[in-house]
Amino acid sequence: MKFILLTNMPAYQQLELARAFVDLVGDANFRLAVLGSLSANRKEMGWVDDQEPDYVLRFDRSESDRRAALEWIRDADVVIQGRFPIKYVKARIKRGGLTYAYQERVWKKGFTARRFISRLPFLWKNYYSVNKSNYHLLAAGKYAASDLVPLGLFKNRAWKFGYFIESKKNAPKKESSSNSSSESPHPVRIVWCGRLIALKRPQRALELLNVFTQHNVDAHLTLVGGGDLEASLKQYACDTGLTDKVDFAGWKSVDEVNAIMANADIMLMSSDHREGWGVVINEAINNACFPMVCEDVGSADWLISNAETGIVYNDPQFIEQASELARRWLESPESITLQANNGFSTLKLHWSTHAAAQRLIDHATALEKGDDPQDLFLFGPCSPA
Repeated sequence: MKFILLTNMPAYQQLELARAFVDLVGDANFRLAVLGSLSANRKEMGWVDDQEPDYVLRFDRSESDRRAALEWIRDADVVIQGRFPIKYVKARIKRGGLTYAYQERVWKKGFTARRFISRLPFLWKNYYSVNKSNYHLLAAGKYAASDLVPLGLFKNRAWKFGYFIESKKNAPKKESSSNSSSESPHPVRIVWCGRLIALKRPQRALELLNVFTQHNVDAHLTLVGGGDLEASLKQYACDTGLTDKVDFAGWKSVDEVNAIMANADIMLMSSDHREGWGVVINEAINNACFPMVCEDVGSADWLISNAETGIVYNDPQFIEQASELARRWLESPESITLQANNGFSTLKLHWSTHAAAQRLIDHATALEKGDDPQDLFLFGPCSPA
């Protein structure tokens, strides 16, 4: 089978997924079509666009690449449509070609009748006009399917998916924290990563640090990122006496973020429901960080099981749950380390790029044979959303 993945820009997660497909089906049977270059804000965040393997086709690079991409979209057995204009796949869908819409949620500001009416032209163009049995949804987050299926779209054709990174071979071994018998104890190392803007709720990271401090747990926070709230966060740190316990690290490259996480104990992700997926969670789990993640985040319930691989918390109860985590750290830090390692194993088995690519290959193969894939996977990528 031949596959092509379509994306609007060369995000590193998509490049890693593309490499997994190449490993599994060969570079003769896979292409990654990229519409444009990295946006300015992605470059500011440390992303780079320096990979040009032969299987990548760039619409903005040459006319020959563009023509080749269009031919692959027309002729490939499977098209995976990421953030990519519907006009390029509409004819294929109408001809019956197997196509997956690989997308996040539609109603990031919530569903209302007024918003539905105002977005009807968009919904018709992108969904209703191509709502055929061969057009399936790869839901990048728990909200994507619930936003669209109630509208009569993708009924029995919505599948869990997400954004993936390649798992490390082994979980990083952490240096001992201050709650161990280490001769050179370290504080509990907390990391938060993202844009310092309202929807990400970065102040929760400082509040978590404050809770640990109030419970007499020596802790340190590395806050990776930048944005409008940086000045107010620094003022909060000053007002609460936390300045010496916080490193405002600014933007870092993907490799630098991974190095920080590999040395951290706990990762907090505090975004609201507008966070479609939250790939920072993947990165933290891949580095054996214990994840404390708001239930609003699109990947929280899929990547994390409470009391097994981390904490999925309810935002109004954040302080209470942060206090419980601090008490757990005092009483049994090894249980938190165990859950972090369980999370690493779960990601490696079910949510890594290779696991996701192999599952999608198996899913597409079942559909091409005319089989019903509803029971093919009961957990993880390509299970019913």
